Amino acid sequence: MAETETPLLASDNPSNTSRRMPWPWLLLLALILIGGAYFRYIGLSWDASYHLHPDERFLTMVETAISPVKNLGEYFNTAVSSLNPNNRGYGFYVYGTLPLFIVRYAAEWVNRTGYNQVNLVGRCLSALVDLMTVLLVFLAAIRLYK
Repeated sequence: MAETETPLLASDNPSNTSRRMPWPWLLLLALILIGGAYFRYIGLSWDASYHLHPDERFLTMVETAISPVKNLGEYFNTAVSSLNPNNRGYGFYVYGTLPLFIVRYAAEWVNRTGYNQVNLVGRCLSALVDLMTVLLVFLAAIRLYK
C-alpha cells in the first residue's frame, strides 16, 4: 500500500489503538447486571396477590379489561378499539398507553392475562427495562469517557 492511500480497515492502520474494553470492566459489568437481576427479580410477588399498591392495582384492572385488536384499523378507531381504556369502563385512565399495551401483549404471548398474573408480567418487563438502562448508562459512559 502506498503511503498516500488510506487503509481500508482500521486493523490495517498500525497507529490505531485497540478499542477493546479491558476484561476487568466486562467482569464488573457482568457482576453488576447479575446482581441487579437477582435483586430486581427476587420477590416479584411481594404483595402475595393482594394488589397493595393503588396505582399498580388500577393498571392491573385496566390491563385485564382491555384486549388485543385484530388489525391496525381497529386500533386507530378509538371509538370502538378494545385497547382504549375509555371503552372498557376506565374513562379516568391518565397514564401512558404504550407500557400498558406492551404488558398486555406480552401477557397474551405468555398466556398470563388474569388479574393475579398480568401484574407479574409487568413487573418482569419493568425489571428487564431497568437492567437495560444500567447497560445503556454503562455503554454511554464508556463512549463518553473511554
